[in-house]
Amino acid sequence: MKEPKILLFDFGGVLVDLDRPRCVEAFAKIGIDIAPLLGTAHHGGAITRMEDGTCTTAEFCDALRQECGGSNASNADIIAAFQSFLLTIPRERLELLLRLKQHYRLALLSNTNAVHWQQAEDYLFRLGDCDVNDFFEDIFLSFKLHLQKPDRAIFEHVVEQLGAAPEDILFLDDSAANCEAARACGLRARLAPMGGGWMRFFSAEGRLLPSCVATVGFFDGVHRGHQFLLEGVRNEAQSRGCEAVAITFDRHPREVLQSDFRPQLLTTTAEKIAHIRDLGIDRVEVLPFTKDFAALSSEDFLKKYILERYNAECLVVGYDHHFGSDASAEFADYRRCGEALGVEVKHATAFAAEGADVSSSAIRKLLEAGDVEGAEHLLGRPYALEGDVAEGRQVGRHLGFPTANLVPNSGLKVVPRTGVYAVWAEFEGKRFPAMLNIGSRPTLHNGDDVSIEAHLLGFRGNAYGKTLRLLFKYRLRDEREFPSTEALKIQLELDAEQTLALLPTSLKNLQE
Repeated sequence: MKEPKILLFDFGGVLVDLDRPRCVEAFAKIGIDIAPLLGTAHHGGAITRMEDGTCTTAEFCDALRQECGGSNASNADIIAAFQSFLLTIPRERLELLLRLKQHYRLALLSNTNAVHWQQAEDYLFRLGDCDVNDFFEDIFLSFKLHLQKPDRAIFEHVVEQLGAAPEDILFLDDSAANCEAARACGLRARLAPMGGGWMRFFSAEGRLLPSCVATVGFFDGVHRGHQFLLEGVRNEAQSRGCEAVAITFDRHPREVLQSDFRPQLLTTTAEKIAHIRDLGIDRVEVLPFTKDFAALSSEDFLKKYILERYNAECLVVGYDHHFGSDASAEFADYRRCGEALGVEVKHATAFAAEGADVSSSAIRKLLEAGDVEGAEHLLGRPYALEGDVAEGRQVGRHLGFPTANLVPNSGLKVVPRTGVYAVWAEFEGKRFPAMLNIGSRPTLHNGDDVSIEAHLLGFRGNAYGKTLRLLFKYRLRDEREFPSTEALKIQLELDAEQTLALLPTSLKNLQE
């Protein structure tokens, strides 16, 4: 992760604690209902004009008396009530700012007003003999600039005044909208939760800890829909200057939730990790899926894993993905919880594939029907089986078509429908066209024992005990019983010709 040179802090909610209920109550005591105007990140009415710097303190007081029921409260009473909105800047935050200043240039950018800023200078930024200028080299205030976040112009002004490249500035704000606006101007930005939760983003010595953009899912098959999601995660991470992390599980969740469930998988864990890494994801984390893990609520998962374990600043949620034991929770709930923790939760864009159902279950159905071309279309690559070559009955050798008898390295992977296929066979760094039979070899009276046997065209040697990987390309025909082994041999010769026509290659090069 590229380290920023400048840390740009928001004021209200990030550095100083706010108490909206206390402020509303203080105004109520002087006959003014300020609740409709007072927000947290953004305000309304006369408060907004104060923050824009377009009205004086006296005009602010007059406007409140007129807008809120004709109160007779004095200006002093109104200012005192308004000041009750700000509580304090805890000592540990000020001490951390001083440590951060040893490593970074610190600046402040706030939508604030003259009343609150004077209060902050006089009472809040106080630590020993330090005042506000001992914490920040640069201070940008909305009421002085006549600009407010999330207006693009205020970020452009700040970048110009700081004289730095936008990507060298990390902006910390408790408003997701303000963070998005900063990123639109090229700054890096991180959602900083109210109450000082942002302090965990830094080490005790005052250095920024590595963060990431994460996503979570089982990702069986890593199909085109998964690829679209993961590419979005990678791009989001690159735009933020941090790692892209995919979080997955060591087993299918239904194996834990349903004791009689036996999954039929498209990828082993090792294959899944490799495919995800091929998409430019920096790290793949595999979590043990246990009953205790399954019992976690979405809030607990966000807090204990996404934030505390992985320090994710953003979680990208698949378009139709849900997590946590609280099945009724929806994306809006995830987002609210994330904001409270300092994790931006984003919805991934839905993947559109010309009306096709791009899902792991749809791919399984295609494979079970023998439609390996349809499966490849949804996967974005040929379906693969991998395993060791075991000794068979060696009948194929006597027919002139010696076969490698594949024992898959996972008994949970889907084996396509019985039949004959044209496949690529990867063996010891080479790729061979191969004709593959999945079935019970009825002509050879193999009984009910289903085998996976590949004849590698152009291969000479002994493959026993070695690893073979098969990539399914075309289904040639159904398996059927022939009247004689001679008739079977003739068909095998035709299968070989068709395989070479479908998978053209130079057998001479393979034999060398």
